[in-house]
Amino acid sequence: MKVEDLRLRDQVLRSDGSWGTVTGIYYYNTEPTKVYNLEVEDNHTYIVGGDVLGIGYVVHNYIVDQKDKFLSGAEVEKAYKDHKKMGEKAEIKWGDKTYKKVNGEGEGVAVFVRDYDEKGTKEYIRITKDGLIEQKIKWKGQLGEFMANTLSGEKTKYFNTRGEEVFLQPDKLVRDGGSKKLPFDPVDTKLANNIVDKVKNDYEQSLRTEYANDKKSKLTPAQIDVKVKAEMAVYNRIADRTFRNSYTDEKGNAIKHGSDEFLAKIAEPEFNGQNSTKKPDGMEIPVKVVIEYMRSKYPDGKGYAPNLAPWNERIATHKEKLNDLNVELKTGLQKEGMSDKERKSFQKDMEKKIASESNKMYAVETERRHRMEEFEKSSNLIFGKNSKGEYNVSSSEIAKQTKAAICRADTNYLQNRVNGRMEASFGEYFMNKVEMGDIRPGTGQTKGLVWDNGYLKGYDDQYPPKGQDGIPDGFDASNEYTGEPLSHDYIQEVTANMKPGQAIQVWADTDVNKGNNSKPGPNHYYEISMNSKGEFVYLNHTGEVVTYYDNEGTKKYLKHNFPIPQEAWKSLRIFRVYK
Repeated sequence: MKVEDLRLRDQVLRSDGSWGTVTGIYYYNTEPTKVYNLEVEDNHTYIVGGDVLGIGYVVHNYIVDQKDKFLSGAEVEKAYKDHKKMGEKAEIKWGDKTYKKVNGEGEGVAVFVRDYDEKGTKEYIRITKDGLIEQKIKWKGQLGEFMANTLSGEKTKYFNTRGEEVFLQPDKLVRDGGSKKLPFDPVDTKLANNIVDKVKNDYEQSLRTEYANDKKSKLTPAQIDVKVKAEMAVYNRIADRTFRNSYTDEKGNAIKHGSDEFLAKIAEPEFNGQNSTKKPDGMEIPVKVVIEYMRSKYPDGKGYAPNLAPWNERIATHKEKLNDLNVELKTGLQKEGMSDKERKSFQKDMEKKIASESNKMYAVETERRHRMEEFEKSSNLIFGKNSKGEYNVSSSEIAKQTKAAICRADTNYLQNRVNGRMEASFGEYFMNKVEMGDIRPGTGQTKGLVWDNGYLKGYDDQYPPKGQDGIPDGFDASNEYTGEPLSHDYIQEVTANMKPGQAIQVWADTDVNKGNNSKPGPNHYYEISMNSKGEFVYLNHTGEVVTYYDNEGTKKYLKHNFPIPQEAWKSLRIFRVYK
């Protein structure tokens, strides 16, 4: 890691063996003074600086092979298979460092160790299932026996094969999945406000230029002002809402969570719209704000890292269980009075439990690898630049393509908020969804962030249960599905325990009556909520009107935020319910 890449809360090793924490990053303009440029080649560790006690900071310079960031799946599997064949004296190399195999430390794969320094500090490494290098530094007390307990301990980090540390994201907590807490990357409020203002000002200037150059319309400056003011009133309302998680009515009064007004407001088409338009509107605007915010906060992508906290926490839990099981095995085998048969039976049973727990941990590590790969795809789209230093894809293009197919991600957000699973603004949610590898470019919208991996989902279960309806995966394939939608009776059955102020998510066919463009299968996600009267309310965030016929055969129209009559359910053509 370069010094310029240090971030707040990073841990820095001090020369006395303790760890310092980065509490602030400052840039100073000082009087000219003589300095020395220290250039260290290859792999060396040295001390820089020093406080009043003479304690400096340890700097380690290293070179690693410039290869793929993560070991391939084949390399990982080879490591897990080969460890069983390795002898007790086996060695491996990482960079120019040599590590010897350790017996009894492994969790299904070989663990290797080397002397980290001359004070008894040990460095252990192993390959994780997601192709990372797990590094664990263990040190003993280094200021004599009386300080042994104070300065002994261990620290675990993860690196890719380039030697770049994979960081956890920090610090703000929002609710996910009921009682489960997740660390969300907090929004810099000042920066967010500045970005919102910049996006609004840039768009206003582009409008004025567009109208001024429109020779056909021949608008006067006064007419241009009127048109720009009218268009900017809507644009500004949408942009201002990007990082807000509460709403007010027309009189400025706060809208109560769970109220009928709240249900309508959070899903209103003005903010959540997805229609194809020449000028930006709906989801296109908040997505652009988020992309501009991220590019400003992380210039050229520097310091931008995936949020792997949920998976690291699960892996840590499995490790604790594995450690307990290994201790239990070791202690049990030393127990006196056991016959050979009892000892073998006990060992076999414990090894089975250890193998089972190891497999659970490996499954999470494999999932974590997938999240990192998904994160890389989105990061490359957002921060990728050409040889001229220009972004490969503008924030406007990313926003436009994202708007076209964001229905799943947006509906997950709406359902999260309505059902009280999350309190984040859309901007916070979307930004952290990218950082968790939970959304990436699509197969059709390759320059949009639309493929929702469903970790920050708004529901617990789907109906029919997964795998029971035969609908194929993928947008195009599911859109061609010719099976029947769910019956009204089935939907009533699975939503029988719904309460006012709650929402379900549905996967429905919204293009059945669009002539030659009609497809028979599901193609769109949106939410349906229950109002204070216990009625289900149609809240398709695109604002699309549904045509249906009442019992007398009269054509009717179901509009946004209207209760759903029984006769209209058939026309909604719902194929799945998520609640």
